[in-house]
Amino acid sequence: MQQQNYDLIVVGTGTAGTLLAARIAQHGVHPQTGEPLRIASIEAGPYWQGELRPGYGIPSRRHMITNLSDRRYQWPSGFARVVGGSSTHWGNASLFPFDSDYLRWQNETGVDWTRDKLKDAVAEVTQMYNFHQAPDTTRGEGNRLFRTAARQLGYQPTRFPMTRTNCLYCGYCGSGYMCRTDSKSSSLIYIPIAEKHGVEIIPDTEVEQVLFDKQGERGRVTGVSYRRGNQTGELRASRVLLSCGVINTPILLMRSGYGSKELLGDKLVVENPNVGNHYNSDQAFAVTAFSDKPLMEAGRGTNNGDYFFDYGERDGDLNLMISSNYANRIITPQSAAIGGYAPEFGRPHKEYMKTACTRISGVLMHQTGHKNSRGRVLPDGSREYSSDPRMIQRFEEGGQLCRKVLEGMGLKKIRLGNVAERVRAYRGNVHAMGSCRAGVDPRESVVNPRFESHDIDGLLVCDGSVIPRCGSSEACIPIVTVAAFAWRRIVEDHFS
Repeated sequence: MQQQNYDLIVVGTGTAGTLLAARIAQHGVHPQTGEPLRIASIEAGPYWQGELRPGYGIPSRRHMITNLSDRRYQWPSGFARVVGGSSTHWGNASLFPFDSDYLRWQNETGVDWTRDKLKDAVAEVTQMYNFHQAPDTTRGEGNRLFRTAARQLGYQPTRFPMTRTNCLYCGYCGSGYMCRTDSKSSSLIYIPIAEKHGVEIIPDTEVEQVLFDKQGERGRVTGVSYRRGNQTGELRASRVLLSCGVINTPILLMRSGYGSKELLGDKLVVENPNVGNHYNSDQAFAVTAFSDKPLMEAGRGTNNGDYFFDYGERDGDLNLMISSNYANRIITPQSAAIGGYAPEFGRPHKEYMKTACTRISGVLMHQTGHKNSRGRVLPDGSREYSSDPRMIQRFEEGGQLCRKVLEGMGLKKIRLGNVAERVRAYRGNVHAMGSCRAGVDPRESVVNPRFESHDIDGLLVCDGSVIPRCGSSEACIPIVTVAAFAWRRIVEDHFS
């Protein structure tokens, strides 16, 4: 470490933390002196550096990100533990928050996060993530069939945008998150901005605790303690911004003594029973099928198909998104070989494999969940989660709708599985939010709508954990949108 005292320590250099550190350093100043801020950005995983090659990426990073299944670079929760975080290997098919999402956030906890107030954040993410439509020539036969079948059922499909730069449209994106050209946009685009404005990026270092002094019933941040290999130490700052993700942020807070008395017992320092609570997740299931003819061409495609909504309740609860992302990409050979459609062995298997990568198709049904479907993150990282019975009913309805779509596409061997069992077994992992949610009432939230802890002065939180409810689409774009909104408020309140 270059120094031990900072104006701000950002814990987590992932999807939100990278953006926050960069923009706060770029636009913020020390409020008393007007001098540039001293910011440390700490990441538990590695920082793969190197020269960026157009259309290729950074060689060392490209090699490692292709293999992010390696548990050395993941938290036990499965999320990436690297500079850039899980945005380095997301699927690149996501949408900005819908009106129903903003409405549910406001109704849930009273936050003033409206579409109008987040418009500058949306504009920033649109530019930085290169949010745009792929060329029409990348549409495959599977996508065309999906659009026709959806319209015949009375729905109006809309195409997913994409967030890529120098994409070769090979068609393999989304297949195990592999990208042959490292063209997927991620929060790493903010790293040069952070470094230009003096942010000290500290990789391979895990924060053990947020340090704070107890003052009556409240606390005041003094810094963090950390572990780096066999080395331990402390860094000092009057403000600490946590951006460790929906699972690791509440774990760190509870490890620091901030949480519920029920879970922490005599380790409790400052009480807030909402830390780790109100954990909320969407659910998504693929319904696959097999085609008699190829549906995609190698070298011509993206994972960005079309989607339509089958609407649930007025506030957006129980909405079903049906999408053709699975129908609009090429399956990897290993997936085709073990996916259940392959003959066991011999010449039939060989003949099957000649075209199978372009013939396995399907649709994805994604449900925004229900206000009563939620759980909590426990201090050891395990999760308790329960789904409202109405979610099971909606998924069963959605499964039959997916079957009609696939039949309308002329596909055979449709595999749905036992939807009810899959919903009941779900424990909420991917796209989860709300474990340290923002809200106006300290009795029902952890931070206020300006991302400040209700109970500990100098403690800020911004990542998926502060978003009151999961959204209508995947998590990456909503998270970076909220982060792009948060840095503006944090600079205004603390670093102007």
